[in-house]
Amino acid sequence: MTRPPSPDDVQRLLYELCVDLGFCLPPEEHRRLRGAPPADPDLFADAVFEAEGMDPGEDRRLRRQVRDVVVRHMRGWATLDRPEDDCVPAAHTDRTTRGDEDGRKDSTAA
Repeated sequence: MTRPPSPDDVQRLLYELCVDLGFCLPPEEHRRLRGAPPADPDLFADAVFEAEGMDPGEDRRLRRQVRDVVVRHMRGWATLDRPEDDCVPAAHTDRTTRGDEDGRKDSTAA
């Protein structure tokens, strides 16, 4: 399951669209998209075009580039869905020998 993006997540996406593709949206459009970002990549790409005053069907190649950036960011949001506790190193979860907290074998073990 994908978590909803934070306003900072959306800001990073919009920043990349501005720097790399020239879609530098007005501040009110930034606020609107950060506050209620479309959850679908196609809808998000269309919203960017519309916020720029462009028809999404006008330049298919450019729309595909915008959508590709949106998809990449949304995939990143999905990978952040895991709780950090799931990222415990194996050395701390699998003790096959009896030992102390450092994982060293206890020489007094029977």
